Amino acid sequence: MQKVFKKFSSILLAIVICLGITVAASGVTSNYIVADAATTDYYSPITATKGTSLLGQVHDLITKTHSYYSTYNDCKNPSIIKETDPGSSSSYVMEFYSQANISATWGSGAVGTWNREHVWCQSLSKEPSGHQMWGESGGGSDLHHLRPAEVRLNSTRGNDKYGLVSNRENNKAYYKDAGANNVAHGGYSGGGIFEPLDKVKGDVARIVMYVYTHYNTYSNLSGSTNGSGSSGYFGTLKFTNIISKSSESAAIDLLLEWHESDPVDEIERTRNEAVYAIQGNRNPFIDHPEYAKAIWGNGTVTPDPSVELKSLTISPASVSLSVGQTQTLSVLATPSNASNSVSWTTSNSAVATVSGGVVTAKSEGTATITATSTTNSTIKATATITVSKASSPSTGGTSGMIKIDRNSFSASGSYGAHTWTSGGVSGTAYIYGGESGMIQLNSSKSSHYLASSTATSSPIVSVTMTLNADKHETGGKKWKLLTSTSAYRSYESGNPEDGNNRGIQTATKDGVTWTISGNDTCFALVYEDSGACYIDNIVLTYSGSNVGGGDEQHVCGHVCDTCHKCTDKNCTDPVCAEKCSGHGGEQQPGGDKVKLQDFHQAVEGIVSNGTLTQRLESINQAIIAYRALSEEDKALATEDIAALQAAISDYNQTVGAYNDEFGAANGAVNGGAKR
Repeated sequence: MQKVFKKFSSILLAIVICLGITVAASGVTSNYIVADAATTDYYSPITATKGTSLLGQVHDLITKTHSYYSTYNDCKNPSIIKETDPGSSSSYVMEFYSQANISATWGSGAVGTWNREHVWCQSLSKEPSGHQMWGESGGGSDLHHLRPAEVRLNSTRGNDKYGLVSNRENNKAYYKDAGANNVAHGGYSGGGIFEPLDKVKGDVARIVMYVYTHYNTYSNLSGSTNGSGSSGYFGTLKFTNIISKSSESAAIDLLLEWHESDPVDEIERTRNEAVYAIQGNRNPFIDHPEYAKAIWGNGTVTPDPSVELKSLTISPASVSLSVGQTQTLSVLATPSNASNSVSWTTSNSAVATVSGGVVTAKSEGTATITATSTTNSTIKATATITVSKASSPSTGGTSGMIKIDRNSFSASGSYGAHTWTSGGVSGTAYIYGGESGMIQLNSSKSSHYLASSTATSSPIVSVTMTLNADKHETGGKKWKLLTSTSAYRSYESGNPEDGNNRGIQTATKDGVTWTISGNDTCFALVYEDSGACYIDNIVLTYSGSNVGGGDEQHVCGHVCDTCHKCTDKNCTDPVCAEKCSGHGGEQQPGGDKVKLQDFHQAVEGIVSNGTLTQRLESINQAIIAYRALSEEDKALATEDIAALQAAISDYNQTVGAYNDEFGAANGAVNGGAKR
């Protein structure tokens, strides 16, 4: 069962009333206040964007700001624990593993009361030398680390490592009362492994990451200090100390999986604030969940917007394209940790258009693309785009179709770069080899793509992707298509970036199609969404015929910068079968239409099939973009406003269902733990 989420707050309600959108009232009350500490100021020393540099800086930050090292007695003080782990009333605190109410009174080890649970067990804090790093001080009494756990459940967990338990239904562990009666389900225990409930796995992962980052000595983390702590508090930690996996990389994969599957919720944010008020430091993986993937995965973090921007640079600064081709421009900020958020404009939309940094060549000529800082409009950068006449597709080749599905692979085992073959074309994909019946990728892995390493005999004209209906019954996943005349190599880390960017589309169980013109004979599909994606098949068609060939080949010059659909209602080119439906995009929004374009892109970016947290954040971004529109823009944006309204309605309905489910379950568990 998922955690309970709030619907839109009163502040957001006021915004959507302006939209003319009705948002259902929450119906869920809570004493919790969503944390809004001065996280921008607190995290302003962080300038790194990924990897060990970021890990070292985060270590420095949380050790320098750790001004009070709580005592072991603090960790059993009911007045403190009521603040950090509140239950549904002042009589209760929240038991960690079951997240059910338990009496706030310290029970001195009696069954049915709580004691101090070291999430990272004391016996598992040993360095390679055998030295145990904590007992009842330092990491052993850090309030970010210790949680209240029912005595019998705590004993069941013992000093077992965290991992995945086989035959879970027969290995359930329970929080028990004084009569040894089961009060609440608290996880699974078997084979020397303890597996938390799904709704607690993210909490465990973020505590483990915090302890690892804080108490590893700085020399292990590319940091520069151990802050205010005694040298005896720090040492050498490994994730395999606490996670039941055979290697550090496998342990990290499991932690990242738990971190993403059970996102940060209101309970953790509230607890982070309470401990911050006592100790002076914070758990950064609660405030910035993106740090985890940036440090141990392939993600990056957004620089602190408070850093003053000095200049911008566009890369590449000069581009030559043929009509119909695209090029993605990137913006580099100086200093590197300043914001590189920009708005895009073109000097000649008849020659080249730009949307979100993606330039599309329209007709012969030269255009200047300008990126203007959204934080300081006086700071700009430019790139020169030279467009030549489109070359006609090759003639005389063969036409055909290939279908790539799980049968195209001979893969087995774990995630990796596996080869595929279909219809004389071959390539690689970074997939889970053990999946049968479908192609499985995951954004948490080092790569997530599918590409061809040999060319088709004629230019590619379309690519269609269909997701597995059982895994993706509703919603979809975002994918980017790249095409090229050159083959794509195999990637063990990173994803393809070369070639013509054919745009990002949302694939579903009903399929999505990219229609292509030009001479490209190789392709790469790059996963642009979160979590796992399951593909049924990919169908690629190619053709040696030159439809409307030579100088008569039609290249439409009436494509909307906002939705990338044709604005010419009379255009008969098959590439332009989808028409702009009139949300204002026909006016080629550059200049004074940038905000309209930003709103459209924000609506397009609303997550429809992610976690509730992801969906809420994406809706919030769209509402913020809406508020920046003029009344004239709002009149043009009716289609996108309707899409936003539908997303809000769908989100609230989902939240209502989750809250009803949680309320019913809590009613059966000792009065329930307030969410």
